[in-house]
Amino acid sequence: MLSHVHGFYGAIRLNTWPRKAVVCLALVIPLGLLSNVGWEVLAGPQKDIKVLPWGIQFDASSDQHVENSADAESLLRQAHQFLLQGQRAQALGVAQDLVTRYPNFQLGQLLFADLLSLTSGQAMDAPVASNLATPELTRKLQQLNDEARLRLHRPDASTYQGKEPAGLAYLSAKVPYAIAVDAAHSRLYVLGHANANEGGKAAKGLKVIFETYMSVGQRGVGKLQKGDGKTPLGVYFIQKSYPGHVLPDLYGSGALTLNYPNEADVLDGKTGSGIWLHGSPSEAFARPPEASDGCVVLSNPDMAFLMRLQLPAGTPVLIQRQIEWVEPQKNQALRAQLWPSLQAGGLASSDEVMALLSWQGEGRNMVATISANHKTLASSAGFRSDYWVEQARQWRTLSALAEEGGRMEHSPAKPKSSKRSASLQVSQLQWQR
Repeated sequence: MLSHVHGFYGAIRLNTWPRKAVVCLALVIPLGLLSNVGWEVLAGPQKDIKVLPWGIQFDASSDQHVENSADAESLLRQAHQFLLQGQRAQALGVAQDLVTRYPNFQLGQLLFADLLSLTSGQAMDAPVASNLATPELTRKLQQLNDEARLRLHRPDASTYQGKEPAGLAYLSAKVPYAIAVDAAHSRLYVLGHANANEGGKAAKGLKVIFETYMSVGQRGVGKLQKGDGKTPLGVYFIQKSYPGHVLPDLYGSGALTLNYPNEADVLDGKTGSGIWLHGSPSEAFARPPEASDGCVVLSNPDMAFLMRLQLPAGTPVLIQRQIEWVEPQKNQALRAQLWPSLQAGGLASSDEVMALLSWQGEGRNMVATISANHKTLASSAGFRSDYWVEQARQWRTLSALAEEGGRMEHSPAKPKSSKRSASLQVSQLQWQR
């Protein structure tokens, strides 16, 4: 048994989960042997098995609809739902399908191990179990427990059905998609037009066409400086797309670069670069909720889906601590309020506005626009991004303020740095955050 324990510890330490080795996970560790870890699994109605090792919190508090799909998260949720209903055989069957399809999905392997533990009823010797109570293993188990909580208790689809992210005031039919990142729930949403008209006219509302789990910086969100391990908050635009085969393994199945630092970040004295949306290393299906150096990280299947959408340059990406979902009429009213103010503040009448987003940044009302003189966003040369700030009830572009030598209200008293291009070579950019 001890050799099996060491085999398991090595597997989790190296982030690899050989399919044939999963049988060695069918062990039960008494909860008290894992110090400072209050993880308990309540597996259905059976009361004689109270504690299972890996701390996935299977409680009956969720009555969310569970979809019947074959992606990793759906299978995880299906197995969990069967377990809540006391249908352990069905749960085990779904979990086995999960680890067969996605052998590097650590959370799925732990669920499978827990279900095997339920059927075996075998307990681990206390001295052997104590060998697993190391700080490194405890941290990894806590990360997986956090991932389980976020995946199993994600916001229900009813949260966003018929609604839009607050502040996404306008998206032309010529811009097919927008992305919203909800850091608090570790979710990424892709929005498309609900009923776009032909001829490039405005679409009638937006709808979520895809959502998934994602990871942010190891120190959360609110990036201020290079190397702080945080993901920036605000509105950014996709600039370039890199397929996975041209990137190091760290970036998985592909990457989309963002324009961090944008004009607002630069005038606020924020530093760093190389903030991307990208996939996961091949050894891991997904990253813990807070694990990157500042990028937004998806599983490789999910990132591959984004790459297949062929998101054009200029696609807006709204990154928020938590997304507020509102009725489309609220965004329409916001657009009607902002439009004349932006025109008075210098919005060129010859430009066609392709996107308009509003948010709170560093205590200020901010707006970002994408505009174009051409009929398409086929290349980055076909659009221009502008960032606006409200001062004394007037909207001004940050580029105009910079030319005048002004400074935004409430911005830190730091010297302005020159704006940096976000289109650096991959070899230059990959280590900068």
